[in-house]
Amino acid sequence: MEIDEIILLARKGFIDQAIERISKLKHPLDRVIALTRVGEVVKDLSILDDALYLVEHSLKSVEDKIFGYSELGVSYSRLGDKESSASCFEEAINLLGKLEEYEAGVIAISLGAKLALAGFHRNALEMFDFAFDSLMESEIKLSEKVELITQLADTMETVGDELPSAIALEFYERAYYIFDNLRIGDRSSNLEKKIRVSKALKVAGLPGVRKLVLEGRFEDALHLLDNLKGGERIIGILELSLWAKEMESYERFKLIDIALEEIKTANLSDDEKVKIVNLLSKLELFENALEVGKSIKEGEIRDKALYLLGKELIKSGEFEYVKTKLLPLIRSQDLKEDLARLFGEVNG
Repeated sequence: MEIDEIILLARKGFIDQAIERISKLKHPLDRVIALTRVGEVVKDLSILDDALYLVEHSLKSVEDKIFGYSELGVSYSRLGDKESSASCFEEAINLLGKLEEYEAGVIAISLGAKLALAGFHRNALEMFDFAFDSLMESEIKLSEKVELITQLADTMETVGDELPSAIALEFYERAYYIFDNLRIGDRSSNLEKKIRVSKALKVAGLPGVRKLVLEGRFEDALHLLDNLKGGERIIGILELSLWAKEMESYERFKLIDIALEEIKTANLSDDEKVKIVNLLSKLELFENALEVGKSIKEGEIRDKALYLLGKELIKSGEFEYVKTKLLPLIRSQDLKEDLARLFGEVNG
């Protein structure tokens, strides 16, 4: 493909030759695509500005203009020009109103994906909602409607795969809703697992980490946490450990050992200690959790951590431990009473 050859020239440093080849492309949209790709490769905003001029003055159809603006929106964002990126997407979104419902719905799928790639996650979700509504209301064959709605769910899942857990979750949940309602069992069950992993891995929720964890490659996932430091890294490792425990993977033992060793020397904030106590409690490492909890300096935060530990102890039937070791350490009468109530519900 000629555009790929042009991009390769740019990667090798032959910028002038690449630009000359672009000028010879027949279709204006191809020139726009090539300019945006080359602009990204060489990190030159002026090349993106040239592409923008072409979108504004050379592209004729509404569909081509939407595509051109959205491509530029992604490229401007990647080069750090969020203002120009937002402006391009605004133009693309405004142009959707000139299309028929069906066409707008189809194009909105691609536009939503590009908004997400550019970092406009809330706008992307709104665009996917627009695509869903437009396609549902379109007067087309049911089989075609199902195919397009499935394509929409596919796109939302793919977008989620590229985002950190906290953001990916909303895309996964919308895609799950579609697959579940269309009775596509294998897809909905796969997404259900991705949702559970995203909820479990909050700190360790990078896309690459989630992918490895879903494949059961916990040791490889651990290496991707090397950029995390201190308490954040320990929390991430414990999140991996907890998921490994749920999957009954033996790798959880190595992960737990690493986390416990790092706890000994880490300079942890009280808030980080609460999260660590909670995770250690869920891993049924109650003595370790108690030790970390007791080291929390601020009284209310310490009570909160010990309360979380108490809930997990009660779930595990460790009633005597709660009565003799834990309750005397909690100052808050309300939290003590709540644990006593839980104790009574489980024990009685």
